Amino acid sequence: MCLVSDKIKFCTCTIGDVEPPRLKALIEEVLKISPNLSASIIHSKIGDVAIADVRKCIFKMVKDEVLDFSGANKNRVYYLAKKR
Repeated sequence: MCLVSDKIKFCTCTIGDVEPPRLKALIEEVLKISPNLSASIIHSKIGDVAIADVRKCIFKMVKDEVLDFSGANKNRVYYLAKKR
């Protein structure tokens, strides 16, 4: 959505509006390249997406057994789950 005010055009669409399937694919790509990353490092490698959205997607992927993790709390790192 873009708003025009006098001579300045404001666009509210950003890469932060990434759809969940695309975000899931981005997280998988990052973890294929370099496994064992924390949520904050995954967020920094993806870019302009909110950290809350990245964490929410990671938690859903762990629940769906796409990702697995090791460690607890601040030491938690994520990697792709082995296919059964």
